[in-house]
Amino acid sequence: MIAKVRDLVQRNLLVKVISLLTAIVLWLVVMNDQNPSIENNYTIPIIVEDVPSGYKITYSDDHVRIRVKGPRSNFVDHDSSDFKARLSLADLKEGSHDVKVEVLCPQGFDLLEVTPPSIAVFMDPFMEKQFRADLTLTGSPANGKTVADIEKDNAMVTVVGPKSAVDTVESVVGYIGLTGNEEDFDLTVPLKALDEDGNEVGNIRIHPASTQVHVTLARGLSKKIVKVNPVLGNVAPGYQVRKVIVVPAQVEIAGDEKVIGKLDSIWTETIPLEGTDDIKRTVRLQVPAGVTITNPEVVVSVDIEPVGQKAKAADPAAKADK
Repeated sequence: MIAKVRDLVQRNLLVKVISLLTAIVLWLVVMNDQNPSIENNYTIPIIVEDVPSGYKITYSDDHVRIRVKGPRSNFVDHDSSDFKARLSLADLKEGSHDVKVEVLCPQGFDLLEVTPPSIAVFMDPFMEKQFRADLTLTGSPANGKTVADIEKDNAMVTVVGPKSAVDTVESVVGYIGLTGNEEDFDLTVPLKALDEDGNEVGNIRIHPASTQVHVTLARGLSKKIVKVNPVLGNVAPGYQVRKVIVVPAQVEIAGDEKVIGKLDSIWTETIPLEGTDDIKRTVRLQVPAGVTITNPEVVVSVDIEPVGQKAKAADPAAKADK
């Protein structure tokens, strides 16, 4: 019996093997024709993971475009929601980073291309910084009236926001309208953060966002325009002051004629210059007794340079002339 089976199997063995291989090839050809491998493109959202706290995070893109390949039947069973694009922010610190996008595909798909392959990520830490709440008067009170004093609840405020925004804040100001006022008055003054060009800085918060002020008006006070003189500290050894700019260079003072008649200028608080870098700082004025100033603060810019820098700069030109 076994011999008959063996003889049956071995009879025309080569022909049988060739027939089996031919059948397999034909099956593969037929299946490939019925379910061919094709390509397709999808645009999918990026899932951000491992997000650290304490940062404002911005991304160059929030979607990626992928090109995948697989049997046609797979595209019938799956859509774009089955593909995932992940971006891990683990261990990222302050600054700019180029982070690779990881794409997960359902089984049976081959990932051919990811556009863009990586995402630019900017990590901007949140910070806070204190500023004086400066008040600026606009308009004029009724005829014969002068601002004698301004009291405010909040001398200092805190600016909170991304470091890149807070670093641009030069001052925090509020505006008090005086037009037509005849009597003392109270007012809630909203505060704004301004950069060095006087533009309002966005993407920050001020705490408190406003201050209560009491404005005292007086009659019979004289007014006068006087020069502002900056008081500078000592510069670092080997350095000198090249230029000083005060804004405003003059201020209006008010008070009894006997008091302000003796004043031709007013001085700032001392501005320390221990460092070697140029500075730009808001400083208060030294207001004498019996004198009022609507805005007792000015901005002083000081340019500092090494001693003898101008002479050194002239040497190459002098040699060239020779």
